[in-house]
Amino acid sequence: MYTANSMNCLTEAIGMALRGNGTIPAVWSARLRLAKHTGMKIMELVEKNIRPRDVMTEAAFHNAETVDMALGCSTNTMLHLPAIAHECGIELDLDMSNEISSRTPNLCHLAPAGDTYMEDLEGAGGVYAVMKELTKQNLLDTSLITCTGKTIAENLEGVENRNPELIRPIENPYSPDGGIAVLKGNLAPEGCVVKRSAVAPEMMAHTGPARVFDCEEDAIAAIYAGKIQAGDVVVIRYEGPKGGPGMREMLNPTSAICGMGLGESVALITDGRFSGATRGASIGHVCPEAAQGQVGLPGAQNQNRLRRPLRQAGDQRRPGRGFGVILSRRGGNRGWTPRPHKEGRHGTGIGHSGLDTAPSPLRLSGLADALCQRPEQPRRGLDSFGRRAAPHPAAAGPRPLRRLCPGPEPDYLQ
Repeated sequence: MYTANSMNCLTEAIGMALRGNGTIPAVWSARLRLAKHTGMKIMELVEKNIRPRDVMTEAAFHNAETVDMALGCSTNTMLHLPAIAHECGIELDLDMSNEISSRTPNLCHLAPAGDTYMEDLEGAGGVYAVMKELTKQNLLDTSLITCTGKTIAENLEGVENRNPELIRPIENPYSPDGGIAVLKGNLAPEGCVVKRSAVAPEMMAHTGPARVFDCEEDAIAAIYAGKIQAGDVVVIRYEGPKGGPGMREMLNPTSAICGMGLGESVALITDGRFSGATRGASIGHVCPEAAQGQVGLPGAQNQNRLRRPLRQAGDQRRPGRGFGVILSRRGGNRGWTPRPHKEGRHGTGIGHSGLDTAPSPLRLSGLADALCQRPEQPRRGLDSFGRRAAPHPAAAGPRPLRRLCPGPEPDYLQ
């Protein structure tokens, strides 16, 4: 259940893909048939004037979040779903995500949380079988229209869970709450994300000394050098959208921790993101990120004692517990100042200028705009070879759509 597979499955859940889109293996002939049927269905939707925003409603996104929690998808869905929703004029609230997680049981443990894979999920009935289980407790809005031209309820007629060992019945889930949790505390006052379904039970609460690094490469070097011991909490800062720049995924450090046999005894906290392949006590997307120089992650110092119970924000079942840090007398954050901006890794300077106003990782409303700023014109109107530079295409705004067919434009392009 890596990031691409996760989003492929959620595309089905939101109603924008035909059954099997998320689970049919690429090498199967069924994939070719699916592609053919998809093209046919697109033409049918155009004829019926059913448009993407007719399908991608706020309720549809909440359905997708519900399936996300049941499947135990990649933590990157907490970036991608809000970004897609924003393009549709819909804002997904983190508190709502936690509310959905708290009432949605985790039904699947696909790799890396377990030892089953996407082709196994396809054999068990696919995403539709998971959705069918969720409807037993009315956790989905089944009245919504989908790209099939039918409602979710109509799509799920006759669907069966063919493998209750892989897709747990909703009465017997892996856990009563979802596979992803949004946590808050004094390290992450605006929130952070963990794939709870892939965390070992003994790491659901952990206290240990912080080992703080200001980039991914330094952390990996320390892990391979044997400087990280069982019980430590690895903190990797300045890997967020602004600090990275670009919010790289921290798959290599988490893989190194597991490769050194520390996967069930070492936690990792970062303002970067993770691959869907990440497993263990890996907490990412910490907001605000370190490069913003605010309270939270920047103040974590070596030898701080980090206490990390995995409890969702707003969870009242275990009062007095939270995701946070206890600063020991040794170390502390006295004398700490934010690190200066660094230039982009390829000399772009984007870390110093392009993302100075980048939002926190979980506040994606303007992230696409920040990452896609129009390039500046070459100085004095000359290119790198001293020739007169043509105006950059972006300066004139978006280019008109090229049409490959003669005749008047259809209504949906006007």
